[in-house]
Amino acid sequence: MREERNSSSWERADEKPREINKRKIERGEKDKRGHTPFWIITILCPLCELANQVKELLIKGGFEQVKEEKCRGLDHGAWVPLILMYPNADVHVVELSIQTDKDGTHHYNMGKALAPLRDQGILIIGSGNATHNLQVLGSDNEPVFPWALAFDTWLKESLLDGRHDDVNHYNVKAPFPKMAHPSPEHFYPLHVALGAAGVKAKAELIHHSWSLASLSYASYRFAAAQ
Repeated sequence: MREERNSSSWERADEKPREINKRKIERGEKDKRGHTPFWIITILCPLCELANQVKELLIKGGFEQVKEEKCRGLDHGAWVPLILMYPNADVHVVELSIQTDKDGTHHYNMGKALAPLRDQGILIIGSGNATHNLQVLGSDNEPVFPWALAFDTWLKESLLDGRHDDVNHYNVKAPFPKMAHPSPEHFYPLHVALGAAGVKAKAELIHHSWSLASLSYASYRFAAAQ
């Protein structure tokens, strides 16, 4: 299995938009932000071909500046879910940054450009949160905050109903968008995965849990139309 992963913890806000990270994951040490991962990152040459293909697809899709980053390891937005999904660390990962100075449609179009990877059996994952406001946290013993529940419910209904355009314009369509996401880095990975699945993709809620009364870990799987 090979993966192309878009992470909320790797963001860029400059004019060299996408950085491609080619790594094989193994057990080990701390990442750049001081989090202790299950795996360290080592360069694996067979991934160069996949990373180059990602770069070519993005350029073909209209993203003219694509920068490769060969020294940066996977961040916790990538390795945390991978610990649970692949405990034997037997997958290869190419990580793609998001751009905080762009919008949801921009990231949706990034996903559309990468859609051909699906036909090669490459899993495309958007790693983030359905809601993510670390300035407004409660406890696990209290009810979910109304604004968080409202946004999370809107997102679920929008995805299950196939309203991609609403999700792309969540900042004007959703209730409490700035409370749910004061900054967009934990939401844009969803747009990439959604765009890669295609316009008529069917969404499925495969996990739903809350933490600290405001952090939604709702997770969706998108099946492309046949």
